Amino acid sequence: MKALISKFSFLFLFIIAAQAFAQDDMKKLKATIQQMNDEMVEATLAGDNQTLLSYYADDAKVIPSYSPLQKGIDAIKDRMDMSAKSGNKFTDFKITASDVFENGNWVYEIGKYTMTMKKKVRKYRIRTKVSF
Repeated sequence: MKALISKFSFLFLFIIAAQAFAQDDMKKLKATIQQMNDEMVEATLAGDNQTLLSYYADDAKVIPSYSPLQKGIDAIKDRMDMSAKSGNKFTDFKITASDVFENGNWVYEIGKYTMTMKKKVRKYRIRTKVSF
C-alpha cells in the first residue's frame, strides 16, 4: 500500500511539475508574441511598411477596416502604400496579447488593440447659385 501511495505521490508531483514547466513555456511564448507586437507597433508608427511586411507570410490574408479582403503579400503591400500616399498616419497604436494558446505547431493569440489615426482632410470650395 505504501508503495502504491508513493507511486501516486510521485506521479502527482510529476504532473504538477510538468504543468509548471508548461505554464512557464506559455509565459515565455506570450512574452515573445508581445515583443513582436511591440515591434509591429513601432514600425506602424514610423510608417515602416517593409518591416511590417516582414511579419506576413506570402499567402497572408488581411481585412482592413471598411475594405475588402487583401490576399497575398503583394495586395497587402499595395494597400499599405495606398494608405500612406493618402496621407493617413497612425499617431498612437497599442497591441496587447491577452491569451496565447498552443496546438501542435500552431500558436493562437487573442488580444486587443487601440489606435488613433490622423487622416488627411481635403478642403473643398463649394460654389452655389441661388435663384429666386
